[in-house]
Amino acid sequence: MLSLVEDARREFWTTWHGLENVHTQEELEAQSTKMWAARKRLWELDPEFRARMLAEEEKRRVEAELNKEKAHIQDTLLKQKVAREVAEAKSKSDRIVAEAKAKSGYIEKGGLACPKCFTRNINWKIISRKRARREKIGRNIPWCLICNKKMIHLTDK
Repeated sequence: MLSLVEDARREFWTTWHGLENVHTQEELEAQSTKMWAARKRLWELDPEFRARMLAEEEKRRVEAELNKEKAHIQDTLLKQKVAREVAEAKSKSDRIVAEAKAKSGYIEKGGLACPKCFTRNINWKIISRKRARREKIGRNIPWCLICNKKMIHLTDK
């Protein structure tokens, strides 16, 4: 029995190390087939080899589970970070809207407002003919007198 196990071990390791000496795809496939046949024979005859292979397989399975759990934790942390950043951005935009409402008073629908200084309908001018031609826009567009920005029409709230 011992000589069968030793022969199977020798055959397996010989074919295993023979994989290093192949140079073509056909040789590789033939050597691989021999190696798997020797491995199957050694698996059936040697309980020590079988136990070692099962232990390695279990180790790889546990490692894969740990990697999966680690990836899940990283994904959860990333989702929480993104949610926190979205909440901060939303609160910042809400604060900007509140500042605009406080500066300009009640913002009615369809009115004019400056996007920079939040001034309302009363402070606006019509641009010069030269500037209108240079920027290729109509002269009837209202501009803010304070910060010289184009006023926009408010369509909501």
